[in-house]
Amino acid sequence: MMSPLERVQCAVHWKQQFDALNALVKEHGADFLAVSDFQQYKLMQDFAHRVGDILEVIADTLLPKDFDELTQHWFAE
Repeated sequence: MMSPLERVQCAVHWKQQFDALNALVKEHGADFLAVSDFQQYKLMQDFAHRVGDILEVIADTLLPKDFDELTQHWFAE
């Protein structure tokens, strides 16, 4: 299970990635981006703003919290 610290570290990483690209877009404009690059830029923006919530949902729904829950997921009939 990811700890809150690990989720925040991941969120910070993606925010930094977006901030670096965003700074270039602000300085030079979005005209330098291909259409697909601009779409990725917008997706990065959305992801950077929501990554904490996304990781929390993943941690809560996909990662078992204890051994009993793990066995239910892997050995369920």
